[in-house]
Amino acid sequence: MARKLSYHPIAKLSIIALWAAVCAALVIRTVDAEGAFEGHKQLLPSIQLAEANVKMTPQQERAAWQVFAKPHPEALQQHLQALADAEVAAHRWPQHADEVAAWQSWVRGQLRQALAFPGPADARVKAQVCGKIELDICTIERVQVRTAPHVYCVANLYIPRGLKHPAPGILLLFGHGDRLWSYFAVARRYVEQGYVVLAVEPYGAGETGHDPAKNEYHGGMSVAGLLAAGLPLSGLVIYNHIHAFNYLRSRPEVDAERIGVTGVSGGASHTLFMAAADGRAAAYAPASAALWIAQPREFWKAHCWCDTVPGLFQFAEEQALVACGCPGAWLRIHLAPEVTEFSAEQLRQMQAHAEAVYRLAGAGGRIDMEIVDSIHGYTPAVQERVSRWFHRWLRPTQQPVADSSLPAKPKEPLKTALVVWQKGRPADALTPTQLAVATIKQKLAAMPQAPADRPEAEAVCAVTRRKLAQVLGCWGPALGSVHVVGKRPGRQGMVTQAVLELKTGLQIPFVVETPTGIERPPVVLILHPDGKQAAAQWSLTERLLAEGWAVASMDLLGRGEVPASYERMGYAGSRDQQTCMAALKLGQSLAGWWAQEVLAVARWLQGRDWLAAEKVACVARDETSFAALIAGAQDGRLSPLVLLRPLASYYSPAGYGKPYFYRERQRIGGLGTYVWYVPDIVAAGDVDHFIGLLAPRPVMIMGPVAADGTALTRSQVQSLLPWSRSIWATYGARSNLRIYTRPNVRRISDWLGSVCGQ
Repeated sequence: MARKLSYHPIAKLSIIALWAAVCAALVIRTVDAEGAFEGHKQLLPSIQLAEANVKMTPQQERAAWQVFAKPHPEALQQHLQALADAEVAAHRWPQHADEVAAWQSWVRGQLRQALAFPGPADARVKAQVCGKIELDICTIERVQVRTAPHVYCVANLYIPRGLKHPAPGILLLFGHGDRLWSYFAVARRYVEQGYVVLAVEPYGAGETGHDPAKNEYHGGMSVAGLLAAGLPLSGLVIYNHIHAFNYLRSRPEVDAERIGVTGVSGGASHTLFMAAADGRAAAYAPASAALWIAQPREFWKAHCWCDTVPGLFQFAEEQALVACGCPGAWLRIHLAPEVTEFSAEQLRQMQAHAEAVYRLAGAGGRIDMEIVDSIHGYTPAVQERVSRWFHRWLRPTQQPVADSSLPAKPKEPLKTALVVWQKGRPADALTPTQLAVATIKQKLAAMPQAPADRPEAEAVCAVTRRKLAQVLGCWGPALGSVHVVGKRPGRQGMVTQAVLELKTGLQIPFVVETPTGIERPPVVLILHPDGKQAAAQWSLTERLLAEGWAVASMDLLGRGEVPASYERMGYAGSRDQQTCMAALKLGQSLAGWWAQEVLAVARWLQGRDWLAAEKVACVARDETSFAALIAGAQDGRLSPLVLLRPLASYYSPAGYGKPYFYRERQRIGGLGTYVWYVPDIVAAGDVDHFIGLLAPRPVMIMGPVAADGTALTRSQVQSLLPWSRSIWATYGARSNLRIYTRPNVRRISDWLGSVCGQ
């Protein structure tokens, strides 16, 4: 009788682990640009048989859904840089002196259009002096300027005593977190030199912000609604600054032809945009404007919505903006500790094109660059250099002051006395959040009524679809090509690994796991905000695989294996602020990019003969639900769709998140993402209108959330999406739209099975 072999339990585990490792190492590669996997039919059965009895560890399961052997943290930056370089390379520059003025006018017009001013920049100044402070060498007037309905600019005007003739003026622009009292010493030093100084708070900060008593960073989630409303914060800030400049010119104490504009940090960025959007100042002296604000080099390192111009690189970059200020004398001040990676020659080269325009205009001696050894701020060292530049071009009565013993901040009660609105803001003045809510409400109220029949519904939806594609800024032909790069055993079947290669060379990884023993299974594409690895661990994925679905998932741009490693703006309350800003500078949108990636993968899935993919089901969570919604709205191949925790509406009386105050710890709230916020998207419609574009396909909405991040109540959900409900009704397919208050994995899988016949 043959003796039965037995193995020690540890030996058994070792053999199983070894065999699993061999299976996991088996990678089949192809260079088929169309994505056809030539070895699939021959090799898949044997691999499936080999791994059928192998219990995989969680690490091995995750490895099967990991496409790249090692992370590529620089890949996304290289992709963005290539896009920016292509845009900037197409810019046109004047070649002759007689072309300069027309070119400046064209760039200025494009910039103003991108900034979307809420009114005419040359409108009559509506200013009011709210009070005065008499000091030994000057009078300080507390000034408010009403620049547009519900929009105000607040400032302190410093007028030297004893003026006998109009004096040169300075428009002093603030950085982030600065207040009127922050620039008291700076303004007083300029007064000592004979200047009239208008110190201006940027819109959305200080007294026009959400809490006048605090130092507010005005670029967080709280202003997200402004973008959707078509009122970018950058446009409101520069619009207010132009009105402040107009007011300074209108004062009898000021020589309107001798005004300089200066600022540090955010104020330096605004000085740059003032030169381009207005261009009437005699001199400009920005100090420490971040190099990536308007330059294509590392432009994704954005800081704030106040210096992010949608579509900027489609017509200009920093050098063109500088050149628009010609013949105004331009001095770019870099702070030594902030530019250690560059030589002086490299920094000068960064404005070479602008210098060429100045020379064409006969103003070659009116542009310069200097490095000042100073910390970040409008320090005495910075002011001394600006003073010498302004003295050269504005000709004040006194020589520049080399130093001053004045304290950096005024003492009480002067500090409080500088506040413009001593009794609170005017009744009609709105905070950025309030302005966004009011504007969105007004625009949505102007939308057409719900259609009464199917032909009308189809016509209205066609218009909405075109408008949506237009505001996304990047809708066009299919992206790149798909390459299958390997196969690995998964926990319930075989995992096909592939990449969507974009034209820049960036690879978007995705996987498809097909369950063992099922021929041509239906396929569902799962989108997770943390990428496909997170989708792999989701209980819904395991449930769908067990029920016979092939499950696909992908890492959208900036997530998973295509990380945005530069995102450092946690205090802004968003995990993708800088990537969204980068897309907008290119005249595009992260939401649009994602939607195109989703459709490219869906097209590839449809072309696989080993999948039953006449339609591709899609389940998307949080902000990825917007990508699925857009993709489904523009293309009918995604069906059915499940959208988990989508934004309920852009109209949000409770706001879009809390503002960030410097030196305080607080929860920002909101959606934690800017993916939903595309410039002027409410001109195309609300979320309700976009969901209606999916009709009459089966669609499930689960757990919709308000823009402030709170979940909707049952009663709110019951009254949600009236437009969409009416669209489905015109098709006689009311039951195809399901809306639930809370997400439920079992309900999702059961519904997908019933809709698709699983």
